[in-house]
Amino acid sequence: MPTSKLYEKLKESAMWEQEWQDMVKKAIKNSKKKKNPKKKEQDSDKKEKKKKTGMFNKKKERKIFLGTKEQASAARLFIRMLATLEMIIKDPDANIAVRKGNREDFKAAVKLLEKVTLPKYFGILFQKDLFDDYDYVEPYPCWDDWDFK
Repeated sequence: MPTSKLYEKLKESAMWEQEWQDMVKKAIKNSKKKKNPKKKEQDSDKKEKKKKTGMFNKKKERKIFLGTKEQASAARLFIRMLATLEMIIKDPDANIAVRKGNREDFKAAVKLLEKVTLPKYFGILFQKDLFDDYDYVEPYPCWDDWDFK
């Protein structure tokens, strides 16, 4: 399935909309918490005592934080590069793909990386879009440097 179709389905999903709102709330809450160094030491001591080993460990949920203005430019470059890699390196077993040279798929991949991958796997959520106009987002290097014939 091309990423452009996947992104359209994601936008239409009420379940995704609810999950996005929950992630935004968690990110705001986690970003407002102030760190107390003494409490952190006490918490780490408690964690060491409670630590379990083996296959009975509970899955730890990744905390999500709001991205800052300072992180935005690095996140934009990171997303462009990942989307470019997605476009040029194909996994034959993948269920979704960014078609080579397809601008709509590339744009959808950028949006998916920003809205799904960054918060879920890296714990960084940006409430506002990272790019002003996704139609002008280019791979790295730009479209003119690629030969898609």
